[in-house]
Amino acid sequence: MKLDRKKIILLFLFLLAFTVSLFGCHDQQTGVQPTGERENYAAKQVLVKFHDKTSEQAISNIQEKLELKTVKVISQPKNLYLMEILAGDSVEEMAKQLRECPEVLQAEPNYMVNIN
Repeated sequence: MKLDRKKIILLFLFLLAFTVSLFGCHDQQTGVQPTGERENYAAKQVLVKFHDKTSEQAISNIQEKLELKTVKVISQPKNLYLMEILAGDSVEEMAKQLRECPEVLQAEPNYMVNIN
């Protein structure tokens, strides 16, 4: 089946409008207005997973440099930490800065999950 350019563009616009109608509307239950990313997370908190061989000193150096403090070590052998942002950086910006560190395997906001 051969589709001409105009039909492909119309199909794309229809799919885009359908996607926006599903995901771009106000959430009636939580009152959260989605903006493309999920934004219901704890303020000033990030979850950070370090590579297995990352030393405590290296973690401490990263915390000092980025102005973070450990709230809780969630899993010591797995190097998963809940950290609080002490400086004025946004959660998204801090997660981005952490992901740029070679010692960090993963960094994400501390998302809140509601079970209804």
